[in-house]
Order: sequence, then C-alpha cells, then structure tokens
Amino acid sequence: MLSRIKRNFRKKNIETVSTEENIFRKKTIVDAIKPQAINCLPDNHIEVINNVKVFCRTLYVRAIPTNAEFTHTFEGILKYPNSNATVYVDPIEQGKAIKDLDRDINIIETERLEAAKDHDVNRHRKMQSRREEAEGLSDTIDRGRNKLFKIAIFITLYSYDLNELDKMSADIRSIGKKTNIQLASCYNYHDKAFKASTLIGKNNIGYWHIVDKYSLSTLFHYTSSDFTHLKGALIGRNLNTKRHVFYNLFDESLRAYNAVITGVTGSGKSTLLKKILADHMDMGCKIIGLDSDSPDDRGEYSKLAEIYNGINIEIHSNSKTILNPFDVNVEYEWHYERGVEVPILNLNEKIKDVTRILTTMARGTERSNSIVNEITKQIIRKAVSKEYEDLEILNGYPESLYTTGSIIEKGKL
Repeated sequence: MLSRIKRNFRKKNIETVSTEENIFRKKTIVDAIKPQAINCLPDNHIEVINNVKVFCRTLYVRAIPTNAEFTHTFEGILKYPNSNATVYVDPIEQGKAIKDLDRDINIIETERLEAAKDHDVNRHRKMQSRREEAEGLSDTIDRGRNKLFKIAIFITLYSYDLNELDKMSADIRSIGKKTNIQLASCYNYHDKAFKASTLIGKNNIGYWHIVDKYSLSTLFHYTSSDFTHLKGALIGRNLNTKRHVFYNLFDESLRAYNAVITGVTGSGKSTLLKKILADHMDMGCKIIGLDSDSPDDRGEYSKLAEIYNGINIEIHSNSKTILNPFDVNVEYEWHYERGVEVPILNLNEKIKDVTRILTTMARGTERSNSIVNEITKQIIRKAVSKEYEDLEILNGYPESLYTTGSIIEKGKL
C-alpha cells in the first residue's frame, strides 16, 4: 500500500512539471522543437499541430512574365507577410542548352513554314520573331556570353485560421497578376511541397521554368523598389510608384551611416551630393567635408560651406592647421537588441590607422624604400600602442579617455 502511494505521488509530481522544464528534458534539439503531429490528409493545405494548430499552404509559380524588372517583378510575392519563399536555381550545361534551343528552333521553323503555306501573316510574323530570338540566344550561349537556368519558386503561407489562409492565398495571387505572375496551389502535393520549402528540401515535384542569366538577376529581392524615408533630402521620384523619394543619412532603418555616389562624368554626382548636404543642414545636421582645391580654383564644397556660414579649414604645406593623427574620439554604434546608440572606443582600429600613416610618412615618395618593411611596421605599431598605454587609454573603454581629479602631478591628474 505504501509503495503504491509513493508511485502515485511520483507520477503526480511528474505531471506538474512545467512545459519549459519538459523542453530541457528532451534528448535532442529536434525533440524540443518538432511539432506534436502534422496532418497531411487535406488536399489543399497541411496542418501543423502543437499547442496551437497552424494551417500551411504552398503555392508554386505556374507562369512567369516574358520581361522582368529588377526588384519590382517578384518583390510582391517574395516579400509577402507570414510566408516562406523558396527559389530553386539549377544551371543547365552549355551543350544541353544549345541542343535544346536547336530543337526548339526546328519546331518554330516548322510552324513558320506552315503559317506561310496557310497564308497566316500574323502567325508567320510571330514565328519569325521567335526564331530570331531563339537563334540570338543560342549564339550568345555558344560564345559564353549567356547561360540558361532552370528555376522553380515555392511560397508557403502560414496562418492560425483556415479562412484567413484562403484570403492570403487570394491576395498573393492578385499581387502576382499585377506583374504577370501566375500562382497556383500545390493541390494534393502539399506534403512534398512543404518539404520543398525547407532549407534542406528538394524539388521533387517539378514546376520548372527556363530563364537566362539576365532574367535570373531580376529574381533576387535584396533591394526594395519602394525605398524612401519619412523625412530627408528629396532626391528624386520612384519610376515604379511615381512617388517622391526622400533620403535620410541617419535614418534608424539604415544599418550604417555610409553612402557612395557613383556615375560617369557629368551625370550629376556633385549636384546630388550638394542637395543632400544642404537638406541635411536644414534639418540641423552638422557637416564636415574634406575637399581639395583644383589648380585654378577653390574646392567646390568650400563655397557651399561659406553659403551656410560654415568654416573652411585649409590643409596644405603653408597652412596653420595642425592634424593630430593620434587624436581618438568616442564613436557610436546602433545596439539592435537595446534599440539605442551606445558609445564605443575602437582603439585597436585607431592604432592600425596611425601605424599606416606613420609608415607612409617613413616611406616618403619612394614606394620601393627598402628601409620600410614588416619589421619596421611592427616597431611603429608597438611604439604607437605604448603611447596610448602610457596615457592609460584602453580599447573598449570610452571612459578611459577622461580623468577626474583636483591635483596635477607631472602633467597628470
């Protein structure tokens, strides 16, 4: 009797163990994260069963447009909310690509001759155009300037409600139609389609399309076609949406405060940069520009600084301006977990910069100066590091730049 009570007590304690503790008792990570069950019986979706039920439906791209535009054509379906997009890309060997194109050219030519025999002018014209296009593609592949690929696109939608899943399916189909993309459900194949949408999945159900490398480049959606900030410099108009585009160098959505403006001579690089700088100064930003004078005129950004009552600092052999390469300041980086900017002191990078400057000065104008070698660089680096150590400035500790006290001894507080 006593043994039975102990067994019941032990069983009761096990039942009261929290779900979190049960997770840590699992043998493997897979045991901890895998669902309780997956129902693959429905024809038009699957159900992932855990503490709550998740309805999943996988769609495939049935038809793609003849012409595609980078960041615009596929963006809407590949970035759809609560979905997982999977793109399979399989390169086609050059010989096979040319062989397949030759076969297609023969078929097209046969249809063209039949259209000519039937006096079907419109069909004859279309077949003639298709033949010229196929021959041109075959020629560029034969010369190594182009390549063919097989692609397949699967998009799995997730929802806690089946009716909502139906609405999402209709919505993403509507988005695809705007850019001539046809989406269809993997009816009766949702178990295989769901596997195909995973990282380790394989496309065992087909739905392939043939594209060349230029068409393939439009498929990737790492750049958005609807880029703009809430405030900033007005830099133009979106060619797709026709809306104004504002750019803020310090917008929180950016991962870094860096930008590069490129273009051929006369394309407007300087004009655009001046516009961005002027608008940022109107927003209260302080700008520091590094500009060099041309042989017959002053630097163009010197004039911009004077217009905005700025200061021009001249840097040349006769200038009274002194630059201290050892000067180090606190920088700020965005802390994504905390959502704030945090101060940092990257002294190691500063030591590298100073070492490069002093090495260049030691080398002078002779690039082949044999005195400056790796041993010289190590000596300079150690000397630079020693200077900061003597001042008790430490890497990663912004507070080490400052010292508080009331008594000065030998030049130190």
